[in-house]
Amino acid sequence: MEVNKLKWLHAAMIAAVALLCSCAGEKQRELLPVVSSSEAKSQASTAELRDLYKAAKSERERRAIALQAIDQGTIRPGAPVSNTDEIFSTRFAQASSPGVILFADQVSVSPGPEGRAEAVGYVGSYLDLTYDAKGIIQSYRISNLHKGGSRRTDGKGPAPVAELKQLYDRAKFGAERRDVALRAIDEGIIQTFGPVKISTVDAIFSTHLASELPTKKQVTRTGIIDFSDKGSPGKNESDWFLAVEYDYSGNISSYYLSNVHQ
Repeated sequence: MEVNKLKWLHAAMIAAVALLCSCAGEKQRELLPVVSSSEAKSQASTAELRDLYKAAKSERERRAIALQAIDQGTIRPGAPVSNTDEIFSTRFAQASSPGVILFADQVSVSPGPEGRAEAVGYVGSYLDLTYDAKGIIQSYRISNLHKGGSRRTDGKGPAPVAELKQLYDRAKFGAERRDVALRAIDEGIIQTFGPVKISTVDAIFSTHLASELPTKKQVTRTGIIDFSDKGSPGKNESDWFLAVEYDYSGNISSYYLSNVHQ
């Protein structure tokens, strides 16, 4: 009789422990956040992007909003240019004007004694859009090239090329590689003033463009640095590339960033 009682107590203790563990497990599962697939893939609406753009105070912040709109597909080939109008307060859908959005604050000059304002060139980075007569976006590119070429204007020195190379080598995603290229452009490492040799691009991105210079008859050649995420097809951010035009002397003459492959 005593043996049976001990067996019953032992079984009861095991059941109680199992119940406590089960309750604790259920409690732990209740505390874990639940995120639906739609929430995980949520995108900013054009209205949200517009508000972010209005609140942005710097060239790089405004450009970052444009990059976000492109990465999430709000701005893409085949999309209505009215999306761009809503985000950047432009009027491309209403008039056949050049689709250029300037991200930097532009230099303004007061009119002279005769009332005529001196002509001042554009500065800073921009998004250049091409769209058809129906208001459908065809292509776009980001650059900071204006008439007279490009150069850094803030007086600061660029980061060492070796530092950018390390950042590029460590980058795991296409968007990170793209951002290294943007920094190289922003800091004047890649520019047309100087001139700057295409070997500088090679040093950052481990390319070999300097070994493939065009002939004098060809004049220029365009090299493509692909920032794709290898093995991860289908992501908008994976398709970005840097196009760099250079001449037979190895001097950079033009460049832009895009993810629209012609």
